[in-house]
Amino acid sequence: MWLTRREILEQLGRLGIRTLRELKRACRDFESYWYSQHQRM
Repeated sequence: MWLTRREILEQLGRLGIRTLRELKRACRDFESYWYSQHQRM
């Protein structure tokens, strides 16, 4: 399933992400979470 740019922006808005800075931070947070989950295995 592919999302349009508009749908992606709407989803990000629902998550409270409105600026590029917030998006970058959310990505870094997710990468940290993902890395920590794989270290447990």
